[in-house]
Amino acid sequence: MINILYLITTQQKDGPGNVLINIVNNIDRNKFKPMVVYMYHKKDAKENITDFISKDIKIINLNMKSPFRGWLDIRVIFKLRRIIKKYNIEIIHMHLHRPIIFGTIASRKRCKKIATIHGQEPHQNPNSIFEYIVNKLENYALKKCDCITTVSEAVKKSIIKCYKLDSNKISVVYNSIDKNKYSCESINLRQKFKLGEKSILVASIARIEPEKGISYLIEATKILVENGLDNFKLLIIGEGSLEETLKLQVKNNNLDDVVIFTGYISDINNIISQIDIVVMASIFEGLGLSLIEAMAYKIPCIGTNAGGIPEVLGKDGIIVDKANPISLANAIKELVEDDAKRKSIGEQLYDRYNKMFTHEKMISGYEKLYDMQIDSVK
Repeated sequence: MINILYLITTQQKDGPGNVLINIVNNIDRNKFKPMVVYMYHKKDAKENITDFISKDIKIINLNMKSPFRGWLDIRVIFKLRRIIKKYNIEIIHMHLHRPIIFGTIASRKRCKKIATIHGQEPHQNPNSIFEYIVNKLENYALKKCDCITTVSEAVKKSIIKCYKLDSNKISVVYNSIDKNKYSCESINLRQKFKLGEKSILVASIARIEPEKGISYLIEATKILVENGLDNFKLLIIGEGSLEETLKLQVKNNNLDDVVIFTGYISDINNIISQIDIVVMASIFEGLGLSLIEAMAYKIPCIGTNAGGIPEVLGKDGIIVDKANPISLANAIKELVEDDAKRKSIGEQLYDRYNKMFTHEKMISGYEKLYDMQIDSVK
């Protein structure tokens, strides 16, 4: 039995959190014994990974506390060392900046170190002394890791360029969802948000943050409405720091009847089959998990040429230039007006999902990496 410690920043059920849930709940428990450690408790988290992880898996909160969001709490290093020793950890699998840095320092040579990079890292172009220091620390940590995984080829190329890493120790393992674990639909979108029965539902499923490019999607909606397209609604599903700014953009452009902010929806897979088109307008994107979720339900997708999005959609979805409202508007119009094309693209993307993005493929990819790391010390 191989003991694996999964280290993540918080208990929040976000993108990396969902991936972690998928891994620990589905890896071969006859070969691997997982435990989960998170660095601090995020008080405003809507959902916690602790509620979705199998009850027999041990979960520990390190209670990181100090200024700069915990970066100066070196006690965490010693707590981690004690945990690694107590539970005879053979592999530490670290997700995101702080876990990679603190986990690498804490584990030293006691166990194999695997780091997973989920996105195109914000510290690659440091704008402050703090970000410069984080950049250097992460560079050091990644070079000390035995194996690095990225969620896309785009992210792999990005970190090789940024950190001058050996490409031979970097593997791409695409994120996925465990479609079979989700329950039946619990919300009727059309009824709850009074959308009518005939409108085509176009949705952005993402955090409302600058890198997600939602302002360009709203601008595209304005273009469509001004040109007479009136048989669709745009759903902004999610929440984030730009929510009030974007609501003002909608109001100023008289789009209140067309653009609907749904807020946070706890389990997107419960409602995604009600959506007609999913759009990812990101400026930066590691992979695009919400696109994969849509593909699993035969939903046609439009995405920008940012990061890993073209890898997800390939030639089966519609790719447009990032930060380009006109291109977005044209792509949306094309699908809104063509039922047959929506169905055809949805079917093609479903086939692509089954070939590349099932959760079984993701689990298998990580299990092979774990085996390779253990075999290397025998």
